[in-house]
Amino acid sequence: MGYFEENRGALDYLRDGAERIQYHGIDTIVKPIPNKKPGHGVDPVLSAINRDGGALEFFKEAEAKYGGMPPPQVMRELEVDVSVDVTQAEIIVEERTAPSDDHDVKLLVYKRADLEPGRPVILYIHGGAFTGGSLKLVHNFCKLLAEMHRVVVVSTEYRLAPEDPFPAGFNDCWTALAWTHAHAAELGGDPGRIIISGDSAGGNMSCGCTQRDRNEGTGYIHAQVLLYPAVLVGTAQTDDYRWDISLYDFEEDRAEAEPLARALEFSDQFMPFVYANRPAPITEPYISPLFGDTDGLPKAVIMTSEYDYLRPQAEAYVRKLMRSGVDVRYILYKGCAHATITNLGSMAQAYDMAREYASVLE
Repeated sequence: MGYFEENRGALDYLRDGAERIQYHGIDTIVKPIPNKKPGHGVDPVLSAINRDGGALEFFKEAEAKYGGMPPPQVMRELEVDVSVDVTQAEIIVEERTAPSDDHDVKLLVYKRADLEPGRPVILYIHGGAFTGGSLKLVHNFCKLLAEMHRVVVVSTEYRLAPEDPFPAGFNDCWTALAWTHAHAAELGGDPGRIIISGDSAGGNMSCGCTQRDRNEGTGYIHAQVLLYPAVLVGTAQTDDYRWDISLYDFEEDRAEAEPLARALEFSDQFMPFVYANRPAPITEPYISPLFGDTDGLPKAVIMTSEYDYLRPQAEAYVRKLMRSGVDVRYILYKGCAHATITNLGSMAQAYDMAREYASVLE
């Protein structure tokens, strides 16, 4: 029995129990918590993961050792792949290289062995706070996208800060996008249906590439799918965005939920120097896409988690897209926190996030 059959109850509940409501000025699809405990806002599976030594524990141990935020190189060593391969079809994975003038970019291409030609192509950009993450950490999620939607998936590496600050990593993602467009047909895909996608910092890069695609008139991108994207670097605010704990609703387990919501708060202070090598505030659109022009951008699916520090800024970006007339589908996962797809195989929401690509693929 495969993952879907084993978890059909939770997955059906996420689909059938979803509600469409007005949330912070957005027409929002709200996904409920499967097997919710009365009085508990945090998903019980996420609670169990954190109790058993989830990502928060790794951060806490590192902070205790270094008396604060540890160096990015140390954080990379703490990266643990806890996702599970939930695919059943044969997935072919091929390593490719996108050459550029200053740095060749490593890519992994995923597709079903029985893929029919001319299918859409997803260019996936991993997260990791611009300083970490890797192809390995999104490997199982990319395999699932390739299997589930019968598409070609291209997953790209990029240079990491602080060794290579902006624009090095961003330029690598742009190189990967141009290469994907040029080679889509060769890979069995449709160059007219390229979907750019990424989680967290990868969502940031995806936004930046989408704005650059529009600015330069290259026409590479058909649609965008952003998973809990970082659309600001640093402490900048707008007329429509400020971070405040009052933007979060808590239940009886606030002592557990609030640290999840604040988990990335520290990054506001050091990330401008680490990633952009300059002080805050940063309003350059390819670093902080919330400050970019959103007119004429392609349709978007944006997914966030209730107890994610990045949720309010992502919602501000959704509202800006809406004001520009962009077709945007916004989905909020109750009870979840940042980096949901790293728990693929444990949390049904990670699998459900993969399902939500369907609206821009067909």
